[in-house]
Amino acid sequence: MMQDLGQRLTQAVLRRPPEAYHLAGSFLADPHTYVGKLDNLFLPAARVAERDAISYRGFKVGVAGIVSAHGEKVCIWHAGHNVKLKKDASAPNLHGEDFVLKMARDTKGIILAMIVVGPKQPDNGSSLKTPTLHCCDKCRAKFVQGPELFHEKAFIASIAPDFRTIELMTIPGLVQFHSSGGHDKRGIRTYRDLPEISKEMIWDNSHRDWPEFDRRWETRKFELICGYADLVKNWPDYMRR
Repeated sequence: MMQDLGQRLTQAVLRRPPEAYHLAGSFLADPHTYVGKLDNLFLPAARVAERDAISYRGFKVGVAGIVSAHGEKVCIWHAGHNVKLKKDASAPNLHGEDFVLKMARDTKGIILAMIVVGPKQPDNGSSLKTPTLHCCDKCRAKFVQGPELFHEKAFIASIAPDFRTIELMTIPGLVQFHSSGGHDKRGIRTYRDLPEISKEMIWDNSHRDWPEFDRRWETRKFELICGYADLVKNWPDYMRR
């Protein structure tokens, strides 16, 4: 009975229209734009993690994806979250990435970027300890099985809940890092000691701390943009085994 209820809840959550944010501009023309705006793009994922995530152990994760829907150059945010009702392995287990993958399929769109916000833990597939929460082995398998859903220059930004640490990675770079036992780090860039975003700032864009945050963020933004450019330049290398 509990499993049936859980399955119905999971299906209802997946069918629910996701929180969407329309973004003007073309990722295909200038993907660096979105890397430079991570301070703003972080908010949809952080908000759904705080408000909507369901976890029996309080492990709240939010994921937001930039999807170019129906071949349009105007991109849309699709935000999702995790649903895990109990520890039982047979219980429904919905991940935030599932929302983005489903929306890409439903809109015949292409995923250009994913933002993952959540507390870190050892990876459930590779057991590696990482500075931020990486997409799990089940999600990585879905990425590999559906490469047509991703633009070749797509990136994942895995962000600590306080925004102090960011990891930028390509899809193949993420997969290769974990399959190599953490030895192949060519597809990942890590940035630490970034300016903090408080929970109050997540919900209030007019918070008095935003001007100081913006000033500090400007000093680090170029570093992330250059890191992303380097990842994309070396992208074919990550496919080599």
